[in-house]
Amino acid sequence: MSIKRPPGNRPAPPGSSNTYDINAYRRKKKLQKLRNRLLAVLSALTLLAAVIVGIYFYRNYDLNQLAQTAKNGGEDTVVTDHSFPVAMNGVNPVALSKVGSGVVLLTAEETIFFDGNGASRYSFNHQYTNPVIKSGGGRLLTYDRGGYGYRIDSEGGLHYNARMENTILTGAMGRKQSYALVTSESRYAASVTVYGKSNKEVLRWYSVSDQVLDVAFSYDGSTLAVAAVGFEDGDVAGRLYLLDLQDTGAEAEVWSFPGALPLAVDCKKNGSVHLLCDNLLYQLDGKGEITRVPLTSTLQNFCFTETDTVLITSDAAGLSFSLIRVSSTGEQKSVQVRGSGLDLASDGESIYVLEKSVVQRFDRALEPLEQLPISSDVFKLEASDGGVYLLSANQLDRWREDAGTSSASES
Repeated sequence: MSIKRPPGNRPAPPGSSNTYDINAYRRKKKLQKLRNRLLAVLSALTLLAAVIVGIYFYRNYDLNQLAQTAKNGGEDTVVTDHSFPVAMNGVNPVALSKVGSGVVLLTAEETIFFDGNGASRYSFNHQYTNPVIKSGGGRLLTYDRGGYGYRIDSEGGLHYNARMENTILTGAMGRKQSYALVTSESRYAASVTVYGKSNKEVLRWYSVSDQVLDVAFSYDGSTLAVAAVGFEDGDVAGRLYLLDLQDTGAEAEVWSFPGALPLAVDCKKNGSVHLLCDNLLYQLDGKGEITRVPLTSTLQNFCFTETDTVLITSDAAGLSFSLIRVSSTGEQKSVQVRGSGLDLASDGESIYVLEKSVVQRFDRALEPLEQLPISSDVFKLEASDGGVYLLSANQLDRWREDAGTSSASES
């Protein structure tokens, strides 16, 4: 019987001093197998770590936004001038909001911070499908309604961006730079998560059966008002919850309004809360007493200030509208105006009402002060620092009260 040897390992010829060491060969093979196993284990551990890191960043950050930084001084794709009127090149304007001493323009792709002279201070591509902006305390909360991403910015640049675990329904930004996000839940109707200035979670509150429609911070940031809708004895009922952010273990105070469908909620400087519904405005004062302000015609538009809620309601024929102001102390004032009120804004002193080719300015007593001729394609107003911003499909303009006429009407 012959013995087969491994290829390349022949016995040394006669007279040779080299001999075949089978033990050394076996040790060599064992080392090779051990090294291959170690490499396989290290590769698997590296892959597992990469997957864990990827999942963490996906759940907690908007990866598309991590690469975004302040574009101060960079190429601007929207602004064609550094003074008003600001021309827009092929963009779709969505919303306008006051932030600090300037204004923020939201388009379908981009968010741009402008100062009071029309210069772009900072901009970024949000990459959200349904972007919404909420401002407060000099900062801007931008979130993707129906999506997961959100971010916090100011004119100085990006402060924070992240992703929620569930889809975002609505949100709010407070004066003290806290913010709240309402998300969908699998076992509840919704949840409200409140974050502090440092982006740490302060409170998470679950709504068992009521659908949360809007949230607002109190003026001092100690309370969050939650507007929701549910059912009571088989009928629709509005709900107002007050969450104590200083005592996060306290039960939420709740008020119910049978037959009312809440639209928005706002907290005033004196501590009162205004809950705007489809047919009523409810005012809750600091003592827990409710004042009802019925709306006798269809609600067309509204805006909030630190002291007032201003409403536009229109008649069935559309020939006139009512301009209504409800103060934080319950004072009510209304005036009938011919025409159609398309939008309105207030800086706390003046009230601006958009009509088809004119903006009317009123004082807080609803006395008419002046009219501003404008282009017929203006569709959105925002008021700030003694002037009104005018947004149309192709430009953003600003008219100052002491300017006499709009630059848009002169061009």
